[in-house]
Amino acid sequence: MTRLKHGPGYNSAKSIRGSHVAGDDRHDRDTWLRRYLFRSWRLQPRSRRVFVAHTGHDCVEVIDHDARRHVATLAGFPGAAGVVADDGTVLVTNRGAASSACVDAFTLETRPVFKTGPRPNGVAVVSQRSLAIAACIGDEAHGAKLQVFGLDRSQHYSIDRPGQPAADG
Repeated sequence: MTRLKHGPGYNSAKSIRGSHVAGDDRHDRDTWLRRYLFRSWRLQPRSRRVFVAHTGHDCVEVIDHDARRHVATLAGFPGAAGVVADDGTVLVTNRGAASSACVDAFTLETRPVFKTGPRPNGVAVVSQRSLAIAACIGDEAHGAKLQVFGLDRSQHYSIDRPGQPAADG
């Protein structure tokens, strides 16, 4: 397997075109994109771990930032799209399950999973208030909404958003 290089002068567009995987002719550009495509990543400062929403594999990849090594692949995140991390908590939106999952950044255990509207995408967390917000794109039957929920499960409500953004895969 060809090792990807991420140093000075690294150009992600050039990598996607295949220049860094050129030595491995088993993979063309489209295969490379399907295999390695991810939507979002965040560094969780307290744990010093990077959490990557890996949409193509319905999982979250965990990387030790300081040791520069892969720690774990967390399965069970269908259509993982957005990820945010703060104060030991990681939230991941799951488009394939219309949910948002809360993960402990240290134990890597999934804590509560919150139902959301269709196609949750972006996510934000306000740890000081124990609140999370998931932006749901919606579908033909349900419009776009912001889902607000307490991380302690004390509250959950939605706010309608006008219009629906253009569909994206």
